Amino acid sequence: MVWWSTGLLLGAVAYLSRPALERAGVGPGYAFWAFFAFLMGVVGLLIVLFLLILVRPRHQRIARAMILARSGQVDAALADLQRQIETRGRSPRLSGALGDCYLLREEWREAYIQFLEAEQLDGRGGRFLAKQGFALWKLGRAPEAIALLERAALVDPRNPTHAWTACMILADLGRCEEAWEQLERAERLIEESIPAGTARRRTLEESLEVCRNRLLLTPDTPNDPGRFD
Repeated sequence: MVWWSTGLLLGAVAYLSRPALERAGVGPGYAFWAFFAFLMGVVGLLIVLFLLILVRPRHQRIARAMILARSGQVDAALADLQRQIETRGRSPRLSGALGDCYLLREEWREAYIQFLEAEQLDGRGGRFLAKQGFALWKLGRAPEAIALLERAALVDPRNPTHAWTACMILADLGRCEEAWEQLERAERLIEESIPAGTARRRTLEESLEVCRNRLLLTPDTPNDPGRFD
């Protein structure tokens, strides 16, 4: 988008300044290429607008389904998301939304499967690892969950969700010192990367408060060897 906009702007400036350039002795070929750059900028901008128009309705439909789920209508949300998959095919966002619905229903295995699929479809790596780890923890597979979160922290070190999830799991294992470290890391990342007053920041801060309260009530007696790095 930035390159297309820059090409559009530079092409327009060069083309409009053609008379002055010709008076300065610059050949007519320059004007042709300036116009070509301008035209390509226009085409690129139209392509971007078309893609935005094409993609945005799908995201809006997913968002509406998740509003249903969070209002307690999880079955209706799942049915809506399944219909979207049947008509448009699977996508990382759709699989991730299905996973979120299964989390709300505490169906941890189904949630894990959906987040795993979302990660495989995404291709960018890291976006769904924390949720996979959370589901694995709920399935009683804490060592695997911690390994996933270690990987997630390497892939996307500025994402506070990874640190918050690690904090919850480590607190559950009684590894309080490490849990406090992850809590402080999550707080720092939230402060650095998420604007104040946003819904995501409020949600994460509420989650961190839950984790903090849990740590205050948890004795520092590790239930599992090893250390989260």
